[in-house]
Amino acid sequence: MRHLPPLRDLPAPERAYAHPAELNLPPIEFLRGLTGHYLHAVLNEVLYSSLMAENQQRQAHMDRALQRLDEDSARLRLRYNSQRQEEITEIEIILLSADMLGEAEHV
Repeated sequence: MRHLPPLRDLPAPERAYAHPAELNLPPIEFLRGLTGHYLHAVLNEVLYSSLMAENQQRQAHMDRALQRLDEDSARLRLRYNSQRQEEITEIEIILLSADMLGEAEHV
């Protein structure tokens, strides 16, 4: 939450400037126009700040999702390699058994 102070009841300047601002409008009209510009600028700043906060949340969420995907990928790769090794071991056992049967028949 952000409090937007009104532009009325501003304190009087404490010192006189060597070259004060020259207004082409009466002070009341100038203040009305300035208030509109001030609100537009401040509301835009609030909007962009909100969008940036939302974007940071989305970015953090995406980073966590990518991290989980990397962890799952590593876990699946380990599982794949383990199952592949089991298959290779089974094929080796079958081939060794076939070799032993072939030697027994020749003897």
